Amino acid sequence: MASSRKSVRWLVGSITVVFGGLLIVCARLGLLSASSQLDEELKLAEQQGLPLTLADLHLSSVPEDQNAGPLLVNAVELMKTQPGDPVTVLSHWGSTYFKPTVSDKAASIAVEVLRPILDIAVRASKRPHLKFELQWEDGTLMVGDAYPVKQLAKGLVARAHVQRNKRDYDAAIDSLDAASRLGRLLSESPGFLAMDSRQAIEAIVAAEAANLLRQCSTTRVVAGIRHILADFGEVPSLRNALKGDFIRCRIYISHMPYAGESGPMASSSDTLGPDEWKLMRLKAVRDLNEANYVKIARLTYAAVPSSSGTHRQVEDAFKDIEKTEDSFTKIGDMAASKLPFVGEATIDFWLECIARRRILSAALDIFEVRSKNGTFPATWSKPGLEGSDPFSEKPLSYRRVGSGFVLYSFGRDRQDDGGRPYTLDDGKYSKDISFEYPKLSVRPVKPVKLGPPGSSGD
Repeated sequence: MASSRKSVRWLVGSITVVFGGLLIVCARLGLLSASSQLDEELKLAEQQGLPLTLADLHLSSVPEDQNAGPLLVNAVELMKTQPGDPVTVLSHWGSTYFKPTVSDKAASIAVEVLRPILDIAVRASKRPHLKFELQWEDGTLMVGDAYPVKQLAKGLVARAHVQRNKRDYDAAIDSLDAASRLGRLLSESPGFLAMDSRQAIEAIVAAEAANLLRQCSTTRVVAGIRHILADFGEVPSLRNALKGDFIRCRIYISHMPYAGESGPMASSSDTLGPDEWKLMRLKAVRDLNEANYVKIARLTYAAVPSSSGTHRQVEDAFKDIEKTEDSFTKIGDMAASKLPFVGEATIDFWLECIARRRILSAALDIFEVRSKNGTFPATWSKPGLEGSDPFSEKPLSYRRVGSGFVLYSFGRDRQDDGGRPYTLDDGKYSKDISFEYPKLSVRPVKPVKLGPPGSSGD
């Protein structure tokens, strides 16, 4: 009996020693601390609403007769067969005045060539969903899917331009409406690429809608443009985009090489030990990297406004994130890497989207004032966020100019450039986001090179 008890005690002691030794080794390797950090960050991410698996994105299938995807895929395939490359013609159509442009005649020919394809895009825009049924393990909506949708929308905007020149305003509104719906449908795919494509579509639709409003501001046209604005849908969601890229990057991180140089313990010589310990060591590095990654994603998600916000509020929040002591990379660096979290440029594009919507909506209000009173108002303001400039935190700027007016946002440089859409300042272009009536004829001038103080050029 005594011998048996002694054996049990010896066995328990041996197990304790071995287990304790393993704990010490694992602690030295950082495996336990890395795993616990990752578990904690994943728990917090789940509490804050970030998805942790593909299932959390609710990527349910939709019936084919409700899905715009198959129609758009067919339209894209048909575009590739067109002689003369009309898509390239339209890619140069509507460029800003200081770049080479394509004539209206060339755009008209391209639009006519693409007419059957654009008709398919209109049919697609009327369906309630856009699902390409991608394998998300390979990434979110990829360039091959988002870019053709943008090209089709640009074709519809070009057609609206041609129709406006023919004074067929109802048809122009219908074409712009279809383009705006295509942009909205892109938001069904969470991810920044889909959101950026949608914002680009909104920008060209809003620009042509503004041209239409300048040319014809009847009650019917004003109502039609309001309908186009309504079909933009809700403001693109940065949080929704972040969710998609968060999942994509988590999938990517699970397949990426062990980034030992990114881990706080990566330079330790024990990574050169036996293969088993080396793998445990590298797993610790990966866990630490992913824990930091999830932490940055979590803080980013908390900083991004759900629906509205000012440039300064978002910028300050991101500066705070970048000060995080254990962050292994800055948000701006991640935006340019394979971990594309929100960078300042993404925030700027998003706020420009908000500003364009508010400006076009305000311009419609101002034209309605003229239709009632016979003249544009001497001053104008609209209470609340809808009348504010998201870049300056002030009301949208408005002033009368001759028989017309200028309405504008300061834009991403947060500088008041007087509402001029393009100016030349020290050799660099800057711009406000503006609506001018009638359209201003602003041309860049050659910058003056100043000489040293006291010279004749000073």
